Amino acid sequence: MRLRDPKRWIDMLCTAGILCLLWGGTVCVLSLPLLAKRIAFISSASTSVGRSIDTRSYTLYKTVLGEFVKQQVYIPIVEFSAGNGQKYRFISVSKFSSMPDKVTFPVYYRPAAPEIFIEKTFSATLLFPLSFFAAGAALMLCGLGLLTKALNMATRISRVPRRTDFLNAPETMFMQTRRTK
Repeated sequence: MRLRDPKRWIDMLCTAGILCLLWGGTVCVLSLPLLAKRIAFISSASTSVGRSIDTRSYTLYKTVLGEFVKQQVYIPIVEFSAGNGQKYRFISVSKFSSMPDKVTFPVYYRPAAPEIFIEKTFSATLLFPLSFFAAGAALMLCGLGLLTKALNMATRISRVPRRTDFLNAPETMFMQTRRTK
């Protein structure tokens, strides 16, 4: 088989396209229960407003352009009261670079079990399942593109030249052939 054999390229494109379709479909199918669970939780949840009552301070070390950067990070401890009047505390997922002063946080919680709650932000509720679904859909689109390219290559190879081809590109009418001695 030659290095530039078009049939080999078609086989490779078909294999890569099918693998992308399968992996993308798998990721999409696995992300759907997560997404459905979050949407069901949000639709059945009650909302409350939590207030920061305290903050935790951490020193975060990062590498930026090859240099270590020391950064002070503040994470608020939030308290909210459920519909029954009982108070619950949790550590927020929000980070602040300066000391927050009396910040409020909307919270989703289950009325039957208020100890199960999520902050009412896009990143805490829907970002993870939606990004999984989008990654799966992108993989599936890549797979469809690869399969379309392979199909176009296969039809180009198997197609018999027609008279109109020579009218559109007359230089291909007289093909150059190599002479063997």
